[in-house]
Amino acid sequence: MEPCDRKVELLQRGSVLKAICSIAVPMAVVMAVNTLFSYLDIWYVSRLGDEALRAISMLFPYLNLSSSLIYAGLGTGVCVAVARHSSSTQDTSSLAWMKTGLILMIPIWIVVCAIIVCGQKLLFSGEAASYRAMAATYSFWYLAFFPVMAAGAVMAATMRGSGNTVRPAWYSVICIVVKALLTPVLSFGQVSFWGVTFVFLDDGIRGVAIASGISYVLFLSLMLFEFRRYTFGWFAKMWTVELQWSAFTTVLRSAWVAILVPFFSCVVLMIALAVMDAQNSAAAEAFSLAKRFELYLIQLAVCLGSGTMVVISSSLAVKNYCRARETVVTALKILSLGAVPVMG
Repeated sequence: MEPCDRKVELLQRGSVLKAICSIAVPMAVVMAVNTLFSYLDIWYVSRLGDEALRAISMLFPYLNLSSSLIYAGLGTGVCVAVARHSSSTQDTSSLAWMKTGLILMIPIWIVVCAIIVCGQKLLFSGEAASYRAMAATYSFWYLAFFPVMAAGAVMAATMRGSGNTVRPAWYSVICIVVKALLTPVLSFGQVSFWGVTFVFLDDGIRGVAIASGISYVLFLSLMLFEFRRYTFGWFAKMWTVELQWSAFTTVLRSAWVAILVPFFSCVVLMIALAVMDAQNSAAAEAFSLAKRFELYLIQLAVCLGSGTMVVISSSLAVKNYCRARETVVTALKILSLGAVPVMG
């Protein structure tokens, strides 16, 4: 998918503040909506019982780390690589970077499976069979849909790197709303609303996970439609693109920087939960729920960092070093202004 000239011009030579916001704001909107509905998810799960709520609460840092590897890590790496290519005179299609991201999501999926399986054994080894069963059920369906989620995230990152930031954001919001509507339908047995009783599928915690999976499938479908709309025959072209090792190193160089903050935040939360759970399981569960807002603030910083990295890459591609420095200064000012009300 090739970017339109106006959006590339913004990333190359337009207002630095506007360029950063064009990437960071749509991402932040998605993060905000996703956080809002994550609390709604918790309310849904709480209606399934204390065991289901405990299973989800204790798994949260592991699930958050796995999604951060894709969205904050791999997604940022692909986005930055595409932005740099789109702003230069190279001949390689941006589809090459998307293909690189889709290949890299396979080892990430394997790592995520190991993280979540080990997390279950660490947190639920001494628990009742019901806790272990619920955690295992949710984890299975989450991991089954993980490649779909990752593919959609890589395609959205390719679009953002090309300057098309609004449509992926809107599609994400639509899918999050669909997930919120599907979750009670798949999870609950019956719900009374305004005196009317609705009979649902009553699939419990598995229904919660499958509702998320369906939203990932919908998002990927929308991304496929969007790519077909802009670039006919892109799927066939992607298979003919030859990849070099430099493509993987380019993506990974940006990805590992973007993932550092959310990675260490999640690791600290994992350790804290393991220690607290050994002392007081109720306190550990409450701690996990309270930390969600803090992780959201960290994700906002990641959005700003992603926007900054994209604009810097675009500026460096056309050898505009002064603009790259200006981008760093502008990002630091935004971060400082945002930190004041949060710390207050």
